[in-house]
Amino acid sequence: MQRGCRFLAGTFMSLNSYQYIMPRGINAEGLAEILRGHGLRLELQPSIVTEREFYDTFDWRLYAGGFVFFIDRSQEGARLHLRALADSLNVVSIAAQEVPGFAHELPAGPLRNRLLPLVESRRLLDIASLKCASRCFNVLDEESKTVARVFIERHSVVTGEGARRLGLGERLVVAPVRGYPEALQQLRALFEHQLGLVRLNGTALEEALGALGRHPLDYSSKLRIPLHTNIPAGEAARRILAVLLDTIESNEDGVRQDLDLEFLHDLRVAVRRARSLLGQMKGGLPRPCVHYRQEFAWIGRSTGAVRDLDVQMLEFPAHAAALGPGGMSDLEPLREVMRAQRSRERCGLLETLASPRYRRLKKDWRALLESEDATVWAATEEARQPALALASAMIRHRYHKVFKVGSGLTPESSDTDMHRLRTQCKKLRYLLEFFAALFPRDDIKHLVKPLKGLQDNLGGFQDLGVLLEALPAYAEKLNGGERASRARNALGPLMEHLLQRKEEVRAEFATVWAKFVHQQHQNRFNKLFGSD
Repeated sequence: MQRGCRFLAGTFMSLNSYQYIMPRGINAEGLAEILRGHGLRLELQPSIVTEREFYDTFDWRLYAGGFVFFIDRSQEGARLHLRALADSLNVVSIAAQEVPGFAHELPAGPLRNRLLPLVESRRLLDIASLKCASRCFNVLDEESKTVARVFIERHSVVTGEGARRLGLGERLVVAPVRGYPEALQQLRALFEHQLGLVRLNGTALEEALGALGRHPLDYSSKLRIPLHTNIPAGEAARRILAVLLDTIESNEDGVRQDLDLEFLHDLRVAVRRARSLLGQMKGGLPRPCVHYRQEFAWIGRSTGAVRDLDVQMLEFPAHAAALGPGGMSDLEPLREVMRAQRSRERCGLLETLASPRYRRLKKDWRALLESEDATVWAATEEARQPALALASAMIRHRYHKVFKVGSGLTPESSDTDMHRLRTQCKKLRYLLEFFAALFPRDDIKHLVKPLKGLQDNLGGFQDLGVLLEALPAYAEKLNGGERASRARNALGPLMEHLLQRKEEVRAEFATVWAKFVHQQHQNRFNKLFGSD
C-alpha cells in the first residue's frame, strides 16, 4: 500500500482546508518541480477518481455542530467519514458500503457514538454528490514522515442529469496532517506570498450545493426573522407568517414520505405558531385572517393523532425497560397495535395534505401574505404602530397570564389546569421567538431558558397523561394468544410505572416554577418589556 492515499478523504480536503486557484498551464508534474525547487521533499501518488456523497439531517444538525459526514467510494473500497469542519481532519472513519438511514443503524463503535448525540432520531439525507479526479502529493520531513498533503483536484457535481463540472476548474488544496501545524503554515506562506496564488474562500461542498440551488443551513426549525425596531406591527406579522408558511411547505415532502418524526413535528409547530400569532394579534391583522386561523386549527386537528402516537412510540421503549429485562418483549404486541393505529391515522393525514381544501388554503394564504396592496397589512391603527411597542405589550400581557395561572396551581390541581398553563407558556414562548430581533439577544436567551424548563416539565406531564389514557384502548385491540396474554399482564405494571412517573414529574413542577418566577427573572422581564 502506498503511503498517504489510503487516506482517501484527502482527495476532497477542500472542506475548510486551504485551497487556491490552480495556475493555468501547470500540470501535476510541473507543480511538483516547482515545489521541489523550493526545497520540499515529495512523494507523488497515482491519480485516483473518488465519488463522495455528503449527508446531513434536513435541519443541518451536523454542519451546525461543526461536522461534515460523507461516504467516499473509489477502487480501493468505500469508507464513512465524520470530519471536523474547523481543521478538515477526520474525527472517525470506518469501512462501510452504504450510509444507513439513521445513526442508530450504524455498527456499535466510535462513529455511532459520535453521530447519535448530534442527529438523534433524524434521518441522514443525501445533500450533495461529487466526483473528483485528484492527484496527491505527500510532503515529507527528513524522517520521510508525511507532514502535509497537497492535492490537485477537479470536481464535478452529480445531478439527476449526470455529472457537471464546477465553475472554478482545477484547484490546489493544502491539507493538514494532525500534529504538524508548522508544515501547513509553511506551505501556506509558500503558495500565498512567494507564488502569489489566489486563495479560495468557498469549499467544493458549498459550490456543489450552490449548483443545486442550495446552501448550508438553508433550513432551520428555529425562527430567524429579521425585524427592525421601527417596522410597523402589521408588516412584522406579515413577515413572521410568511416564514411560518415556508416552514410548513418545506416539511410537507418529509411528512408524506415519513422520512423521520421531526418533519411532522416541525410542520405542526409552524401551524401552532401561525395560529398563536393570528389569535394574539387580532386587531393588527387583515380581516380574512380570522378564516385562516380556523383553517390552521383544522390542520392541527388533522395532524394531532399521528404526532401523539409518534411521541408515545418514541418513549415507549424507555417505559417498557423500567419493567425489567423482559418488559419490551412482553409489551411488543401492544407496540404493534400502536404501529397499526399510526398507519391508519397517517392515511387521514395524507388525505388532508392532498385535499383541495389544503391546497386552496396555502394558495390563498400565500396570495394574502404577498399582496402588493400596501394597505392590506396596514389597515388598522394597531397594524401601523411600531412592532416594538405592540410586541412589548403582548409579551407583557401573556407573561402576566402565565404568572396568574401558574401561581394558582396547587398539588391538587387537575391535569386540565396544568394543561392551561402549558398553553399559556407556549403562547408566551412564541411571542418571544417571533419578535426576538427587536430586543437584546442575550436578554431574550436568559428569559427563554427558565420558560423552556417549565415547558419541558409541563410537556412531559401532558405526554404521560395522554399515554395513560390511550393504553387501555390500545389493549382492547390486542388479539388472542400467548403473546397478547403476556402483553395484557404487563399492562398493569406499565400503568403503575407511568402513574408513578407522572407523580414525579408533577412534584418537579414546584422547582421549575420557582426558577421561572425568581425575582431576578421578573426584574429582567420588567426591564425589557415594562410593567403594568
